[in-house]
Amino acid sequence: MNYEVIRTSPSCKTGSERCAEAAQQIDCTAVLDIQGDWPEVDADDLEALAAQLLSGESTCNTLASEIVDETSIQNPNVVKVVRGGNGKAMYFSRQPIPFVKDAHFPILRHIGVYGFARNTLLRIPSLPSSGLAEAESLEQLRFLENDISIHVLDAKGNPWGIETREDYDSYLQRLTASA
Repeated sequence: MNYEVIRTSPSCKTGSERCAEAAQQIDCTAVLDIQGDWPEVDADDLEALAAQLLSGESTCNTLASEIVDETSIQNPNVVKVVRGGNGKAMYFSRQPIPFVKDAHFPILRHIGVYGFARNTLLRIPSLPSSGLAEAESLEQLRFLENDISIHVLDAKGNPWGIETREDYDSYLQRLTASA
């Protein structure tokens, strides 16, 4: 197979900005932003993101799965997302959200891959930020504050991102155990 490599400029501040710069040179309908720190994302989940974009049901989407351990809920390296009844993200945070006082409510872990309709992606570099995205160090908050809805699909798989040395070591253990 032949693949074309596109180098982006160092002025891109985020992964989505790099994807937008590359997408300017590609004739496409949709783009998936899959970064190397999420090596275990299930191919079926990526197919679901692409299918939703190509059907026109969404112009921006991502994945989530339920967090079942308290350690991950408290861990600021594990990004949490609150999803509304319409399937769209309401907010992302490194803090435990929502605060659950009395009832059981699923806490969702954001899986850091994104899908974009090309026209939506091309808007990303010019979006202003109120500083919220920088405060949480989460670029997707800039999308939300500029009225880009993010559909949050349930992941079939349960991948973990690599944010720390411990995450990397754990990934290597899973990789060698499955070999």
